[in-house]
Amino acid sequence: MRREIRGQVFDTERDKLIYETWKNGSLSANYEFEILYKNAIDTYYIYEGGGPKTRFAEKLGDIVTVGSSRIIPISDIDAEIWCLEKVLPYELLEREA
Repeated sequence: MRREIRGQVFDTERDKLIYETWKNGSLSANYEFEILYKNAIDTYYIYEGGGPKTRFAEKLGDIVTVGSSRIIPISDIDAEIWCLEKVLPYELLEREA
């Protein structure tokens, strides 16, 4: 996905992927994902989305519901907090097992 937001370009195909989390697999209508990226000018952003049975659902017409995604630019501090919430607890649980 490539988007321009407030004059900055965010491109999930070219920017550096830092970490990603997935819920319910990618083939389910209930899937959700969050991916932390860093672009060429060192701005962090979250690329997130989900299937038609998640908070990301969007209606197309009267019958069809589809999933969607979005890009949210975040500060360095918010990126650090995101990592602490998503990555650190998981790694600590792995060490305890």
